[in-house]
Amino acid sequence: MYKFRLLTLIGLFISSVSLYSQTGTGVLKGNITDKDSKEPIIGATIQLLSDLSKGAASDIEGNYVLVLDTGKYKILCSYLGLQSDTFSVVIKENEIFQKNLALKQNAKTLETVVVSSGKFEQKLEELTVSMEVLKPSLIANKNTTSIETALEQVPGLTIIDNDPQIRGGSGFTFGVGSRVAIVVDGVPLLSGDAGRPEWSYIPVENIEQIEVIKGASSVLYGSSALNGVINIRSAYPRSKPKTSVNYSAGQYSIPQSPSENWYRTRGNNSFPGFSNLNLFHSRIIKNNLDFVIGANFNIDQGYIGPPPPAQNIPSI
Repeated sequence: MYKFRLLTLIGLFISSVSLYSQTGTGVLKGNITDKDSKEPIIGATIQLLSDLSKGAASDIEGNYVLVLDTGKYKILCSYLGLQSDTFSVVIKENEIFQKNLALKQNAKTLETVVVSSGKFEQKLEELTVSMEVLKPSLIANKNTTSIETALEQVPGLTIIDNDPQIRGGSGFTFGVGSRVAIVVDGVPLLSGDAGRPEWSYIPVENIEQIEVIKGASSVLYGSSALNGVINIRSAYPRSKPKTSVNYSAGQYSIPQSPSENWYRTRGNNSFPGFSNLNLFHSRIIKNNLDFVIGANFNIDQGYIGPPPPAQNIPSI
């Protein structure tokens, strides 16, 4: 009995020493940034791989602090849209371990995402309505100087006297409108006086994509969308600044009819051609401050000139 009590006391002593040795703690801290933009990442998570319930999140400056018991750990750092990173660390008692992290972009081929059909992001293949999406690459490859030219690439959509017609569902009545809602980033573009859109207000050089709904959408957009919706979404600045300069020019052939060859007649000295120049620059200045500027200059000397002056015909 005496030996049993002695062994029990020794065991309790060893257990207390072991527990006491594990009560020491250390600190893991550092900074988390985006590897491309060098900007701090807010809300990135630092977790133990052995126990994901233990962790911390980075603050508004990308800093994190995690208090751990002494020992060796494997740490997981993750953030939505960026590649996760893992590293090992040995925590010693009353010591601070500094570890800074730079996460890379997680580039993936994503499906086309639209917002027009339900005013929230949806995959194009999951929609129950007929929709066409125009990408900015198509607009650039066609050397489009006005948005009407780009919209004519959509099957079933035509522009008649500045009024969009989708599958001929609204007929045509001048000045009444075509019942096709046109919105730019959710803001209606139809003018209140004439009921027709001001196409010149749309910046062709800064378009993310154009979503065209072929069908009634009055539940979401009102009575002006009885025949469809054209939603033009502007592009927001990315992590890297973007600058583009495009210039194009061309020449028309000389008309055969003398009445249409007005370039060299009646004192005119015009060039029978066209030229277009557009400039664009966008960048992120701070977390909540963006800078976007664009300009478009277009000159088109079409071969159809003004009508010839009336001739004085003697009366009989």
